[in-house]
Amino acid sequence: MNLRFLSFVSIISLFIIVGCSNRSSEILQTTNFQLDQSNINLVEVKLKSVIMEEDARTYTGVEYGIVATLNNIPKESIDQIGFSILFKGETKEIYGQSGTGAVKGYSIIEEEHSSLKIFVPIIQFASHLNLSDQEYLTSTIGKEEIQVQVYFKDEPMFFLEISE
Repeated sequence: MNLRFLSFVSIISLFIIVGCSNRSSEILQTTNFQLDQSNINLVEVKLKSVIMEEDARTYTGVEYGIVATLNNIPKESIDQIGFSILFKGETKEIYGQSGTGAVKGYSIIEEEHSSLKIFVPIIQFASHLNLSDQEYLTSTIGKEEIQVQVYFKDEPMFFLEISE
């Protein structure tokens, strides 16, 4: 009977060891995930004028609403993805800077098995913007003068083009 008990304990120990070693390799694989351009599709960038009042001052600006699809990205890596907007041309001149900081927050629009459709709002304010500036920034021309940059683990990775 002792032999049976020892055999049983040995088999259970083997299952535990094999199970734990497989689990640790899964964790290692997801921790070493490397983001590349095939993991993210830029669906669109929605432009909207915004106004904020603070301390009797009015700030005007534009919300750049990034809609993107994330594909085959481990859940623990999604929170390490950020987006920023880079300005060029007249848009850069109007704002007086080359872009926004990276933003990590997002809202889930749609979720499927291995993909998420997300919305990331990036708001750029400037106290000196007038109505003409806002109209330009939210126009088709203004939209052509921006680039969406992706960050991963706080490092700039690549730029996205709107997928057709």
